[in-house]
Amino acid sequence: MIHIGTVMRVLGERKTFIGNHPDFLSFILQVFGGELEPGTVLEVRVTRPKRDMGDGAANESETKRALVELRASDMDFFQGMRQLVKEIVKE
Repeated sequence: MIHIGTVMRVLGERKTFIGNHPDFLSFILQVFGGELEPGTVLEVRVTRPKRDMGDGAANESETKRALVELRASDMDFFQGMRQLVKEIVKE
């Protein structure tokens, strides 16, 4: 169950995020605003910055990556996500 307080907080913070990252919002709307078909491959990559280890040395940046090939059974989920994105960016 989603906590209503969390939803309200995130909705309140969306304008700041959208203002900080308008290109990301455009990307999400372009990619997820239309139909995705089975066989579409989604790639998510997150690269964390180098961290100071306290001894003057920096750790290497860390990158994690995931690939997902969409199946026919995933389409209902993404239809719901499309609707959620449309609701979030309203206003």
